[in-house]
Amino acid sequence: AVVSTQSGHYGRGLFVKYPSVCQSALILLTMIKFVILALVVHAAAAQSGNDSDDASGGGSGDTVLTPVVPVVVAAITCITGDADTTAATCEAAVTKCHNPEAKADNKYMEYGCGACEVDAKGCVDCEGADCNTYAAPTVSFKCAENGTEKDCTGVAVGCYGLIKDGDVTLASVKVQKGGCGACPEGEEAECLACEGNMCNGATVAVPVLAVLIGLFFWLQ
Repeated sequence: AVVSTQSGHYGRGLFVKYPSVCQSALILLTMIKFVILALVVHAAAAQSGNDSDDASGGGSGDTVLTPVVPVVVAAITCITGDADTTAATCEAAVTKCHNPEAKADNKYMEYGCGACEVDAKGCVDCEGADCNTYAAPTVSFKCAENGTEKDCTGVAVGCYGLIKDGDVTLASVKVQKGGCGACPEGEEAECLACEGNMCNGATVAVPVLAVLIGLFFWLQ
């Protein structure tokens, strides 16, 4: 009891002797208590928030996954078949059509969906719907032109030339020479079309030769 009384007297003595210092110390201790209390409250609130996020399966640091919506691509159509071609709808993943390469004597004849097979000779493919437009196949052949053989290509094998015993003076130079395919338009009267390789050889060579001989004698 004596010590306590002396301590109390000592404390009161300090407060009386240094009032401003003791008051500042009390204020500082009070502030420290408030800071500590605030930290404790904040820590408790943070822990409570984390527990709530864990229970709900979320949290500020979690990544929110957005569902991926698949893009639906419309199926394209391609010409299919060979001689009798029709449009057909291809499978959903197909983006190309294929068809024969545009060259004479091509043995590949198929039109269809998708790219060409690796070993498909004479096949070409294209990108997009209905890009494989049908084209009639062509063949190579020869016709007589001005008495010599000329290389030709066409849907059908045929030649033309001056009709046998035709009037050379009425026929154009083109008809007199002969050539590949059908007769020139508007000159059918003195022109003869035929089917087959070099089918116009006899009808052309004689009239042209006759013209040359006649011209030779006229110049004499």
